[in-house]
Amino acid sequence: MTEQLALISREPKPITIIGTNTGAKFNLPHLKAYNDDTQRFALVPTAIDAFPGRALAFSANARAHNLHVVPVEADAREIDPSTFEPIVLIHVDNPLTIAQLLARIEERYVLFLIFIRLTNGRLLTASGAFEPDDVAGPRQSALLLSAFGYDTLAAGSERVFGALGMPEHRAIEPVFRHQFIKRTKKNMTKMLANLPLEEPGLRLSFDGEHAVRTVVRDAREAGFANPAALAYDFFDHPPFAVEKGEDVVIAEVGAEGEIRLHTVRQRATDGVITVGGIAVVDPRGIPPYETERWEFARQQQRQLLDRAAGEAITRRRPVMASD
Repeated sequence: MTEQLALISREPKPITIIGTNTGAKFNLPHLKAYNDDTQRFALVPTAIDAFPGRALAFSANARAHNLHVVPVEADAREIDPSTFEPIVLIHVDNPLTIAQLLARIEERYVLFLIFIRLTNGRLLTASGAFEPDDVAGPRQSALLLSAFGYDTLAAGSERVFGALGMPEHRAIEPVFRHQFIKRTKKNMTKMLANLPLEEPGLRLSFDGEHAVRTVVRDAREAGFANPAALAYDFFDHPPFAVEKGEDVVIAEVGAEGEIRLHTVRQRATDGVITVGGIAVVDPRGIPPYETERWEFARQQQRQLLDRAAGEAITRRRPVMASD
């Protein structure tokens, strides 16, 4: 009774959780821990899941953590997004579903995480943390996740952490999840107090330790660009603050859902621009009469484009996804 009175005396803060399977279950103890750490707020989640019985089971599990969760058995895409709470956490294993939600949710804090297993066996996560007034971030993310969804094998979650998954991925899964939990905990107080987020925006993680800020380029009409030119364009007019020595991913999405990922950096030691670790020249500033430099730039462009095409995500080289 004393614990219940303490909870009631705190300011209730409703949040919406979309998807109540693996990712949400993993996050549940950390939401409880947040409630335990503050005497000011009490999280009051509403959990939405279309799978029969899953939201009810999640609510029952939450009670064991002294967390009251309101279960809703429905497809979140069919619910008016204006009814969602000010904070929305998305734990869904289908990239296209996340993209559809991001395209509809407005004026909310939104966080999501999804695991992607590439054809070459590499594991990465795509995650987002967006503020209510951020319009471009969710739209860019929706474009990239739509392409991931176009290139994703059905029942892919079984191939990531299930019976068909790789044992090494199951071993490192907690590392990747801990990174997102840390990011969520950092931002929860910020969201509840309507403050700017820490580590905002779309991010990809290739190692479970570093979440790399990611920008998305729509190449569906113009086609794929010279990665060197993309890198120099980015650092000439970065859309957000970026340190020298910090990696940034430029994700291009092509007309048939092809995804090309370019990791770019301005080296801290000498300021040189690199793409995938290769120092690149600025093709935009070469005078037409400097034939040797033009030839070098063209060779470099072919090398970068060939590598990007060879590593591209397509329906012929599909991915698998899990929440």
